[in-house]
Amino acid sequence: MKLNANPPPLLLQMKLGPPLLDGRAKGFNWGLYSVFSSPEALQKYAVSEAHVSTVEKHVKPNIEDILAYDFELDE
Repeated sequence: MKLNANPPPLLLQMKLGPPLLDGRAKGFNWGLYSVFSSPEALQKYAVSEAHVSTVEKHVKPNIEDILAYDFELDE
């Protein structure tokens, strides 16, 4: 599922989906994959009103637990 047809400029790509292998998901039933233009863009997005508001209003009320894991890919 694609979340936003017009993502903010800091955010290049965002996708949401269920795990393909339930046994490896450690009880989590959704994953969010995001690609940012730079590590600095991730830092700006993480504290942006759009992100904080979405997490507070739509994510936290619908979850029991959350895991965030950020890393940089070597290109």
